Amino acid sequence: MTALRSLLIELGLVDDVSNKLRGIDSQIDGMQSGLVDTQSEFDDLGRATTEYGRVAGNEIEGVKDDIDELDKQVEEHADITKKAAEEAAKSWGKIGVAVGGAAVATEAFLRSQQDMYFAADKIAYITDMDRQEVIDLAAELNNLSFSLEDAYGVMEVGARQGLRSRGELAEYARFWDAISTASSEDATDLARRAVALQSVNIQAADLAETTDTLGFVMTHTNVGIGQYLNLIGNMAKKMDAYDLSIEDTAVMLAALEERGLTAEKSTEILQSAMNKAKGDTSALYRELGITEEQIARLNEEIRGGSDYITVMGDAYTETRTSLQWVQTEIGKLAHVLGRDLNPLGSRVSGPDRHVVRDAHRCQCGLYL
Repeated sequence: MTALRSLLIELGLVDDVSNKLRGIDSQIDGMQSGLVDTQSEFDDLGRATTEYGRVAGNEIEGVKDDIDELDKQVEEHADITKKAAEEAAKSWGKIGVAVGGAAVATEAFLRSQQDMYFAADKIAYITDMDRQEVIDLAAELNNLSFSLEDAYGVMEVGARQGLRSRGELAEYARFWDAISTASSEDATDLARRAVALQSVNIQAADLAETTDTLGFVMTHTNVGIGQYLNLIGNMAKKMDAYDLSIEDTAVMLAALEERGLTAEKSTEILQSAMNKAKGDTSALYRELGITEEQIARLNEEIRGGSDYITVMGDAYTETRTSLQWVQTEIGKLAHVLGRDLNPLGSRVSGPDRHVVRDAHRCQCGLYL
């Protein structure tokens, strides 16, 4: 550009052109200087970029390491979480099984008790006792020889024969507990058969007076107590004609068996002889083939027949195990508390029960 300016001056060009060229030249010089500065700045930027790249590369490498460690931790956490979830699933599964098992067990228990609770309702209704009082009494009567089923069964029979108080039912039930234990016969069945004793003027409240006779039948004959009670019911009118008591009948059966007759044959012959003797006691003895001396001896032996019943009751209890006793006691407690396990078990009692009963009676009266 300087050479061009010199040439123009040599040629004698006007000054304004020269001035313009000088201005352009100055601008070009400034641009060159700026380009130098810019190049220096680019050099600085290049160095900075290189350094940044190095530092950034190191940082990125660190970040990568952190990410790898994080991935590792996440994987470990995932494993732990998975294991925890599996253990939790197993635990909840066990809990579910346990809860389900408990529900099934509760249902099974309630079903095993429901008939007895229903019997308690019936007894409470008949006797005008509170239902819970009946349940408590059944549990009190329950022992190694007398089950809850026995207690309810016998109490219901007693209630139907007019026994109304807790004391009367307890005495009645304990009587049949003792008799059934000594005879190895079912208590409820015997109580039902014993209704026949009313035909010879022995009421449910007076059974204690028959203890000697029943004990004697057990020790001196092969006639079962249930069979004997049936016989009394069948022969009641004939016994009345001869003025015979249940003790007299027991002695006659024992005398016949002393002759070598079986229990069945003895009862058959006794009934046949009563038909033939026509109300004459002496003729009856002749028909039976027994003597008055034999009758007198056996009458002595009938006294103390209750001792056998007492001894057998003690013997039965002594032959039971401690575990059986514990099971019985637990069964009592569970039975008393078990009614509360049934959400449908809340029935009316007390004053409300009376209202329902009276309403039912009124309704029945309307139908009549």
